[in-house]
Amino acid sequence: MNSNQILHKSENFELRRKKRRKSDKVYYEISLPLSNRLINDEAFVEGVRDVVDPLRNRSGRFGIHWKFRVREEAEKMLTALLLRWA
Repeated sequence: MNSNQILHKSENFELRRKKRRKSDKVYYEISLPLSNRLINDEAFVEGVRDVVDPLRNRSGRFGIHWKFRVREEAEKMLTALLLRWA
């Protein structure tokens, strides 16, 4: 299996399954693709950050990708994002 597999892709968000290089640990990442037309809209990006990471401790103050250890948690967060920005 590829170490960087796209599980879900929409116009505004991507959910990927990633694997650490030197170990077999798997994590899931929600990201804003650079091809997204709204990536330059600061209000949109801040709104996404407020939903995914209100305390800004997952990806920092200016992050555009967020890591999760559990797939279910990542899928719930992606669902919340898709419902808000569908």
